[in-house]
Amino acid sequence: MIGQIERLAKLKQSLDKQTTKNKNNFVSVVSGKGGTGKSVISLNLAYQLSLLQKKVLLVDLDLNFSNLGLMLNILPENTLGDYILGKALFDEMITPYRKNFDLILGDNGVELTDTESKEIISAFLTKLESYSSDYDFIILDNASGLNDRIAHTLKKAEIMITVSTTEPTAVMDSYVVFKYAFQKNISAFKYAIVNKANNIKEGQTAFKNMNEACLKFLSRKINLLGIVSNSTKFNQSILNQNILSETHPENTTIKQLSKIAQKIVEIGQMANSQQLKMRA
Repeated sequence: MIGQIERLAKLKQSLDKQTTKNKNNFVSVVSGKGGTGKSVISLNLAYQLSLLQKKVLLVDLDLNFSNLGLMLNILPENTLGDYILGKALFDEMITPYRKNFDLILGDNGVELTDTESKEIISAFLTKLESYSSDYDFIILDNASGLNDRIAHTLKKAEIMITVSTTEPTAVMDSYVVFKYAFQKNISAFKYAIVNKANNIKEGQTAFKNMNEACLKFLSRKINLLGIVSNSTKFNQSILNQNILSETHPENTTIKQLSKIAQKIVEIGQMANSQQLKMRA
């Protein structure tokens, strides 16, 4: 226990203080339940953004069931867990993957108390902010579900993306995520992606039900970022441990994700424009 407290103290001491150079370019990706394809969406969106000549850092924040490294068949020299446990420096944790595309991979079985978890993630995000000027977008792939640790990533984010499927349980869980964000006064732009839709109409219906629940019970509306079709090639890419965006760029699903990536760029530009107005 003492060792963990000492590591936390050292982690906090290592934070850069150059906050004036930071910019808010965090995109926090969440889901109310597992199985929505959140990490696959995060991975392919990061790659699509890199193709748009945007420099991207994709961060796997899961410390217990990390899977991005598995998806890419990468065994990193250092993980987020290594950094948190004081075994690696921050720079040593960043893994270059492709042009304009870097990774910070999560870990498995890193045991922290709730208090340590919140404080460490908060400190890590502050450190990560000091690298924000090096990237156009920093995508945070959160673990599934909701907790105070995830609330920290949402509070830091400029854009919040909730990934759902068309299943009624997934739609309800996504509503709960948005409810949580509104209750925590998360100021990020709030968007939904409906994944694994058998057709566009099915995806639209799922989003309509999600949005109507937000309007009825929260008196707040959310926005649809896009609908992603179910694809056997998408599923196969997971088994093959590669990025479908890279191997099958003409796939319908990838074209949909490409449009979503373009929307994210537009949202980012709009957000930066608003920030400049506020500073003027």
